[in-house]
Amino acid sequence: MTLKNPKTRLPRYKKAKIAPPMRLTDRDKRIVEDVYQLRFLTRDQIKKLEFEDGSMTACQRRLSLLFHNGYLSAVHKPILTGYGSSKRVYCLSKKGAALISHLYSEKEARQIKWSEKYNKVEPFFIEHALALNDVRIAFIKAVLGS
Repeated sequence: MTLKNPKTRLPRYKKAKIAPPMRLTDRDKRIVEDVYQLRFLTRDQIKKLEFEDGSMTACQRRLSLLFHNGYLSAVHKPILTGYGSSKRVYCLSKKGAALISHLYSEKEARQIKWSEKYNKVEPFFIEHALALNDVRIAFIKAVLGS
Protein backbone atom coordinates (compact mmCIF):
# COMPACT_ATOMS: atom_id res chain seq x y z
CA MET A 1 0.00 0.00 0.00
CA THR A 2 1.35 3.40 -0.89
CA LEU A 3 0.02 6.84 -0.28
CA LYS A 4 -1.63 8.37 -3.35
CA ASN A 5 0.51 11.45 -3.08
CA PRO A 6 3.94 11.00 -1.46
CA LYS A 7 3.79 14.60 -0.23
CA THR A 8 0.54 13.93 1.68
CA ARG A 9 1.04 14.82 5.32
CA LEU A 10 0.14 12.36 8.00
CA PRO A 11 -2.28 13.51 10.71
CA ARG A 12 -0.54 14.99 13.73
CA TYR A 13 -2.86 14.11 16.61
CA LYS A 14 -4.29 10.76 15.52
CA LYS A 15 -3.14 7.71 13.63
CA ALA A 16 -3.53 7.67 9.86
CA LYS A 17 -6.50 5.66 8.59
CA ILE A 18 -4.13 3.83 6.26
CA ALA A 19 -0.69 3.32 7.76
CA PRO A 20 2.24 4.32 5.56
CA PRO A 21 4.43 1.40 4.48
CA MET A 22 7.48 0.68 6.57
CA ARG A 23 10.12 -1.96 7.10
CA LEU A 24 10.88 -2.50 10.77
CA THR A 25 14.61 -1.93 11.35
CA ASP A 26 16.84 -2.96 14.25
CA ARG A 27 16.86 0.68 15.34
CA ASP A 28 13.05 0.71 15.32
CA LYS A 29 13.05 -2.33 17.60
CA ARG A 30 15.51 -0.59 19.94
CA ILE A 31 13.27 2.50 20.01
CA VAL A 32 10.24 0.41 20.97
CA GLU A 33 12.33 -1.31 23.64
CA ASP A 34 13.56 2.07 24.96
CA VAL A 35 9.97 3.23 25.26
CA TYR A 36 9.04 -0.03 27.01
CA GLN A 37 11.92 0.32 29.48
CA LEU A 38 11.46 4.05 30.20
CA ARG A 39 7.63 4.27 29.71
CA PHE A 40 7.43 7.85 28.39
CA LEU A 41 9.94 9.46 26.01
CA THR A 42 10.00 12.62 23.93
CA ARG A 43 11.45 12.85 20.44
CA ASP A 44 14.50 14.66 21.83
CA GLN A 45 15.14 11.90 24.36
CA ILE A 46 14.80 9.20 21.70
CA LYS A 47 17.20 11.12 19.47
CA LYS A 48 19.79 11.15 22.28
CA LEU A 49 19.42 7.40 22.71
CA GLU A 50 19.20 6.16 19.13
CA PHE A 51 20.09 8.96 16.67
CA GLU A 52 23.11 10.56 18.27
CA ASP A 53 24.88 11.05 14.94
CA GLY A 54 21.70 11.27 12.86
CA SER A 55 19.43 14.14 12.03
CA MET A 56 16.31 15.19 13.90
CA THR A 57 14.41 14.74 10.62
CA ALA A 58 15.42 11.07 10.41
CA CYS A 59 14.40 10.57 14.03
CA GLN A 60 11.04 12.24 13.47
CA ARG A 61 10.41 10.19 10.32
CA ARG A 62 11.00 6.86 12.12
CA LEU A 63 8.89 7.91 15.11
CA SER A 64 6.07 8.96 12.80
CA LEU A 65 6.19 5.58 11.04
CA LEU A 66 6.26 3.70 14.35
CA PHE A 67 3.30 5.76 15.60
CA HIS A 68 1.16 5.48 12.46
CA ASN A 69 1.90 1.75 12.15
CA GLY A 70 0.78 1.16 15.74
CA TYR A 71 4.06 0.25 17.45
CA LEU A 72 3.97 3.38 19.61
CA SER A 73 1.15 5.40 21.11
CA ALA A 74 1.41 9.05 22.03
CA VAL A 75 0.08 11.45 24.58
CA HIS A 76 0.48 15.17 24.31
CA LYS A 77 2.32 17.11 26.97
CA PRO A 78 0.14 20.01 28.05
CA ILE A 79 1.34 23.55 27.47
CA LEU A 80 1.37 25.44 30.74
CA THR A 81 1.90 28.89 29.23
CA GLY A 82 -0.91 28.70 26.70
CA TYR A 83 1.45 29.42 23.79
CA GLY A 84 2.85 27.05 21.19
CA SER A 85 1.81 23.52 20.36
CA SER A 86 1.93 20.54 22.65
CA LYS A 87 4.82 18.10 22.38
CA ARG A 88 4.16 14.47 21.62
CA VAL A 89 5.29 12.04 24.30
CA TYR A 90 5.70 8.47 23.07
CA CYS A 91 4.53 5.45 25.02
CA LEU A 92 4.06 1.77 24.26
CA SER A 93 1.05 0.46 22.33
CA LYS A 94 -0.48 -3.00 22.24
CA LYS A 95 1.37 -3.81 19.00
CA GLY A 96 4.61 -2.51 20.53
CA ALA A 97 4.11 -4.71 23.60
CA ALA A 98 3.60 -7.71 21.28
CA LEU A 99 6.87 -6.83 19.52
CA ILE A 100 8.68 -6.67 22.88
CA SER A 101 7.29 -10.10 23.81
CA HIS A 102 8.57 -11.45 20.50
CA LEU A 103 12.04 -9.94 21.01
CA TYR A 104 12.50 -11.32 24.52
CA SER A 105 13.07 -14.94 25.47
CA GLU A 106 10.02 -16.97 26.47
CA LYS A 107 10.87 -16.62 30.18
CA GLU A 108 11.39 -12.84 29.90
CA ALA A 109 8.25 -12.43 27.77
CA ARG A 110 6.13 -14.01 30.52
CA GLN A 111 7.41 -11.36 32.92
CA ILE A 112 6.37 -8.43 30.72
CA LYS A 113 3.71 -6.50 32.52
CA TRP A 114 2.07 -3.90 30.35
CA SER A 115 -1.43 -2.56 29.88
CA GLU A 116 -2.86 0.35 27.89
CA LYS A 117 -4.02 1.84 31.19
CA TYR A 118 -0.34 2.54 31.99
CA ASN A 119 -0.47 5.29 29.35
CA LYS A 120 -3.41 7.08 30.98
CA VAL A 121 -1.81 9.16 33.71
CA GLU A 122 -1.93 12.71 35.01
CA PRO A 123 0.17 15.37 33.24
CA PHE A 124 2.36 15.88 36.33
CA PHE A 125 3.24 12.17 36.31
CA ILE A 126 4.38 12.48 32.69
CA GLU A 127 6.50 15.55 33.55
CA HIS A 128 8.06 13.63 36.45
CA ALA A 129 8.74 10.55 34.30
CA LEU A 130 10.34 12.67 31.57
CA ALA A 131 12.57 14.43 34.11
CA LEU A 132 13.67 11.07 35.55
CA ASN A 133 14.34 9.81 32.04
CA ASP A 134 16.59 12.82 31.35
CA VAL A 135 18.73 11.67 34.29
CA ARG A 136 18.60 8.02 33.19
CA ILE A 137 19.62 8.93 29.63
CA ALA A 138 22.53 11.07 30.90
CA PHE A 139 23.64 8.14 33.04
CA ILE A 140 23.34 5.67 30.13
CA LYS A 141 25.35 7.97 27.85
CA ALA A 142 28.02 8.47 30.54
CA VAL A 143 28.37 4.73 31.16
CA LEU A 144 28.53 3.92 27.45
CA GLY A 145 31.03 6.72 26.92
CA SER A 146 29.14 8.46 24.16
